[in-house]
Amino acid sequence: VSQHSLQVERAGIPWQNLLETAILQNKDSAAILYSYLASAWIRRGSLDMARAVYEQGLRNVTSIRDFSILYAAYLQLEEGVMTQLSESILDDDENEEQGEPTTNDDWDLLVVSQHDSSTNKLAEMELALARTEHLTKRRPLLLNAVKLRQNPNDVQVWLERADLLEPRQATTALEQALKSIQPTRNARTSAIVVKLVELYDTQQARDLLDRVCRQRFGNLHYDELAVCWAR
Repeated sequence: VSQHSLQVERAGIPWQNLLETAILQNKDSAAILYSYLASAWIRRGSLDMARAVYEQGLRNVTSIRDFSILYAAYLQLEEGVMTQLSESILDDDENEEQGEPTTNDDWDLLVVSQHDSSTNKLAEMELALARTEHLTKRRPLLLNAVKLRQNPNDVQVWLERADLLEPRQATTALEQALKSIQPTRNARTSAIVVKLVELYDTQQARDLLDRVCRQRFGNLHYDELAVCWAR
């Protein structure tokens, strides 16, 4: 289905529904199936749809293995687009020097462009480079989200997330963590309070500590409360 979606579609079979159903029914193979679905869109020349599939997969997978498979495939797509555009631009330059007309006959299936001018190709190259850099920069945060889906009560992973975010986003994430984490012997939620105090200004920190210490915000254990009172 992934390799011949056009033929399957002509036969009246809903190829996309088949793959999406397979993803829902085979959690252990979700990453591979997401990759198949994205590959089908690439073969059909719909790179944006392929990107949407990869993004959905990265938001849903719950194992490091699945994340690694999907991320590698996604990055390969973006790097492939960059490579083909670069080669096309070089071909144009060589043909221009030789006085020959340029063609797109050697373009890879990954690159679908409605423009043939060098200016448009350079603009597409800049966009492809920006997409690749953006995906690379997002990797730590995307991986962190997978770890939180595995264990939403992992305080250390929440703290790592705060370090990856801008201060305002970090405080929002940590406030949510303080509300949602179920305190256990291994989940020292007072560490989140301490981190929030570091991020907040003086008045915000006082308000937070008042909520935590006097109103028992976050359902902290007594030893955890002691840390907050001392803070």
